[in-house]
This record gives sequence, structure tokens and C-alpha cells, in this order.
Amino acid sequence: MIDDTMASALRGEDGETALARHQRTARAVLDTLGAGDRAAVVTLSSPARGVVAPASADLAGVASVIESLAPTDARADWDGALAAVGRAIEDQTDARGTRTVIALSDFRAGSADLTRALPAALEGSARTRLAASAPAQAPAPNVQIVAVEPLRRLALARDESGSMDVRVRLRRTGSATAQRGVTSVRAALARSLAPTVEGASAAVRWRPGQAEAETVVSLETASMESDGAAALVAWIDRDGLDRDDRRARPVVVRRAIRVGVADRPRFGPLPGADELTPADWLRLALAPTEAVPVEVTDVDPAALDAPTLARLDALFVPRPDLIVEEGWRRVGAFARAGGVVVVTPPPGLTVHLWSDAMTRALGLRWRLAREASSADQAQSVAGASDRAGLFELLAGELPALARSVSVQRVLPVVDGASSSTAALSLTDGTPWLILSAPGPEAGAGQTEGEAPAPTRGLVAYLASAPALTWTNLPARPLFVALVQELVRQGVGEAVGGGAFIAGSRPVAPPRSTELVELDTGARIGVGPTNLASAPVRRAGLYRAVDPAGLERGLIAVNPDERAGLTEVQPADAVRSWLAGAGVEPGSVEWLAPAGAGVAGAAADEEGSALAWWLLLAAAGVALAETVMARLFSHASVAPAGAGAAA
Repeated sequence: MIDDTMASALRGEDGETALARHQRTARAVLDTLGAGDRAAVVTLSSPARGVVAPASADLAGVASVIESLAPTDARADWDGALAAVGRAIEDQTDARGTRTVIALSDFRAGSADLTRALPAALEGSARTRLAASAPAQAPAPNVQIVAVEPLRRLALARDESGSMDVRVRLRRTGSATAQRGVTSVRAALARSLAPTVEGASAAVRWRPGQAEAETVVSLETASMESDGAAALVAWIDRDGLDRDDRRARPVVVRRAIRVGVADRPRFGPLPGADELTPADWLRLALAPTEAVPVEVTDVDPAALDAPTLARLDALFVPRPDLIVEEGWRRVGAFARAGGVVVVTPPPGLTVHLWSDAMTRALGLRWRLAREASSADQAQSVAGASDRAGLFELLAGELPALARSVSVQRVLPVVDGASSSTAALSLTDGTPWLILSAPGPEAGAGQTEGEAPAPTRGLVAYLASAPALTWTNLPARPLFVALVQELVRQGVGEAVGGGAFIAGSRPVAPPRSTELVELDTGARIGVGPTNLASAPVRRAGLYRAVDPAGLERGLIAVNPDERAGLTEVQPADAVRSWLAGAGVEPGSVEWLAPAGAGVAGAAADEEGSALAWWLLLAAAGVALAETVMARLFSHASVAPAGAGAAA
């Protein structure tokens, strides 16, 4: 088992990576094997895999495979690795000698989580030894980026209103935490993890003992030209473990936000405030001035079609009663493709039957009341939920804005609201503005054994019609603020996270068939549930493309920051932890440098004692050590096929 995780990219004072040392040790182990010995190789990067399995007698070929390994950006998967080793041992039904399982790792905190017990995969395996490289003891400082969080997921190109603020969180591990220091942080919009632009910058000043910090970098948006998907890439000064020195987060870039309002169009001038319809109020709030980069389009609710919806980023539905069943199915597909759908009850109905078709199409568990309820006394808005991150930028102003809003009529969600987020509630506890991701399409299947992929999109339901007969909200400043945040933040959130951890299977946008790495052109297939066909172990930016080669979105795979913990761990604690794999704690052997003395996968108990002598002698007599290792390898070789090293 060889550690090729991100931790294996850590460089020592001599510039050599941990993986290079493990490869030298592995080659030295192979050199000690004799005729009839076989070897298997399992890599630890999550998910672990047997790169040589079952065990092979072609030791030169095994050595070539080991030589080809390179560090990934994933963490260690010891459970999976030991399971693979257990299978390799089970496959050796004809083996009569001793099997040696060798674990090559520095066992720093990022490579071995000693708080999680190992599975006893070796328990019951007769004649099986466990040896490991000695845990690293040299301190190793590391500074890593653990999060890149734009305060808005939507960047408006040529928006003269200012900048895009990005929160960058850093962590120091290992010996770095004891030092005072300064870390330079840069960020830019790019389509590569190695941007060629200088980017905006900020500095983090560390105090001795400080492990975590964050800073905000401001990017100018007025000069942005893109219209589609880009990545917000942040990077810091390089250090001994540079693979976690950069991180990306896809964002949506728009020249303007395209919003549809599903109601019959109005012809002629607007009437007085008392006669304005919910659609009128929404149009005014969406584009209160010409400077607001929102393009509003009237959409016929009775004739919704896929091409019309495909041109939109968000759809407001003030007349849901005018949408037929087939129209709702198209709205559901629009939402699951990353669209924002905002629904309000129509003000003129006595009995509301339209909600059944809506909840079915959007995959929601909600059940709405059939009739609106009127309060004897107008209610107030209690405030925003802590879970409503959509309105994070309004948090400071929201209480004051909500104070003047009163509500007379409500069509509530009477069942199922607990599965969603009540962004705003009334003083009596009634959820008033409810947010949810759309659920899966009714009847949608999936490959057996494959978990359903998360969906994108956002559904918002305001339980009062934006009409003065229901609430005074449309005539209050809060209305414009809510509508603008639903559009600006909602569109960015609805497109989906787009950022995944190395070692996972990314979720592609709907209708994607392939992920194409931007820097290398490497391709990964996408399955019917939008999951990548294979885990991605290395960080990168990927274009999601459809069968026609058109881009459906951008995916970022980031380093698993947990693998970057460089603290050393006590050898005794590591030995006890390894023994949990199913061997006696005292039987776990530490390898000498470069694997000397680990000979003879087919050795018997007498040979094992000799191996201990060689381990003790290795530090002073390198030449004798090599000779004795050779002799030990051949001292008690069982008949062909009798031994294996994994």
C-alpha cells in the first residue's frame, strides 16, 4: 500500500517529495524478492484502488507501475485499501509461505486519521505480516486555502455598481502555526487553475499560535466581458506542499439577468397603485431603473415552451392558475436545469387547485391550502431565518425593512414546509417565503446501485400575492430588495455548487455527457444521473459538454484540504492504529530506510527473526544489510507461487 495522496507531495529540505521516498522504498522491497514471489500494489488516494491486482510475478512490471505514480489531491482511503489487500490475499489460494503487507506513508495527520479505527481486514489471514515505513518526525509547515466564497455567485459583466467581494479562508498546519508570518492572497476570474493575470490581492498577517484566518478580496466587475461560466480562482504563496495553495469556485457571469414574468401582457400605461396587478408590481421591482442589468420578458403562461424558458435565468409566476399540466412539466425541467422559479398565489381565486400540478412538476413535498386565510388583524414579518443564506447581504437591513410590512391574506403551505427553508416567517410562525431545491422528476430512474445525483435550481414560494389587497409589501422598500436578491443571488445559487473535492465523482449539469479538463483536455464520461463515470482524484477545471459539444457549465475539482494536515504523529500511536487492521500490535514492523531488511515475502518465522536483526543492523552496515537482505530473501523461499507482498 503506497501513499499517493496530496500529503505525498510534501517536499523535504532536500526537495524530494514523500512519494519519491516511498517509491524508492518500494523498489528496494521488490529488489529483495526472489523467484516465485509475487507483489500487488494498492494506492491510498481516495477511493483506493489496486493498480496491480491480483499479485503479479512480473516484478519488473510492478516496479514500472510504482514508478509511474504521481501525487493526487485526494485524502487517504485506508478502509478501501485494506479491503483491496484482503481481496488480494484471498486470491492467493495456492500460497504456502508468509505474506507481507507493507504500508508506505509518512503517517502525518493528513494521511492517517488515528481517531478512526481501521477495519480488521487482515484478521484471520494466516501467515500474514504487517510492516510499515516509520512515521515522519520532521516538522513540516503548510498554509492552505480551505474555502473560496464569493458573497455573490453571480457576476454582472460591465456592472458599474462596483466590485465582486470574495471571502478566502486559510489554515496553517504543522510547525507553521507557531510562527509569525504574512501570506499574500490573490484572486481572479479565470478558466484555468493557473491564471495568467495578476489578479486582485490582499494580505493575511499571522500571529504565533494562529491556525485559521480569512480575508476579503475585491474584484472589479466593470471590465468583465464574459457571458457564461467562469471560475473564481484564489491562490497564495507556494510552500513545501503547494497542491493546496490554490482553490476555485465556479461563478455565473452575465451581461444581464434574463427574467420572465408569466402573466398576460399589459397594454397601455400603468394604472394607479390600487389597480396594479402582481405582474405589474414584479416588473417594477425587477427593473426599478434603466441602470439595473435585468432584462424582463413577458411570457404567456398558457403557452410555455422549452425554447422560451431556455433563454431565461429566472421565471416569476404570479398567475400559476393559467399554467397547464404540460407547462408545469416544462417549468420543472427549467428549474432542474439551474433556473429560478418564483411562485405567488393569484389574488382573484376563491379555491386554489393549481398547486397540485405545480408540486408534482417541481418534485416538492408541499401541500398548499385550498383557500386563502384572512387575519382579523394584519400580521408582521418576523425576520429572516439563519438558514436563508440567499439574503445574507440584506441581513443588516432586513429587520428595519420588514418593520413596515403588514400581511392581511395568506395561502400557506400546510404540509411539507419543514423539508424546505422558511426564509421569512410571519409573527404567528407561518412560513411566508419558502425556498427549496426542485426534487427529482416523477418517475425518473437511475442506474442500479447508483445514488441519485443532486439537482440544481431554486424554487421560491411567497405565500401572499404581491397585491395591495393581500399585503402592503409591493409598496414597501423591502419588496425591491427581496426581488433583486432572489434574482441576483438566486440565479447564482440555482446553477449549483459546481465545486467538488478530489476523490469524489462530480455532478455535471443536466444534459451533459462529458467533462473535459481545460488545461489537459482529459475527458471523463457522465452517466444518466449526471454523475461522472469515475472519481476525479486531481484538482482541475472541467467543461461540462452535451452531445453537440456545447458547454453546459463549469466544474471545479479542488484539493481535499484534510489531506494537507502536516502534523507528525507518535510512532507508538501509529503502530497501535495499524494493528487494528487485524494483527498483534507488537508484530507491526518498521521498515529501515529504503526498505532494507523487508525481504522474503515467503519467509517463515525463523526468517522473520533474521529480518529483525537486519533492521537493527541497517543503520551502521549498509553493505552488509544489502547482502543479508538478499540472503534472507532466498533463505527459505517456498515453492513457486508460495509468497506475495502487497
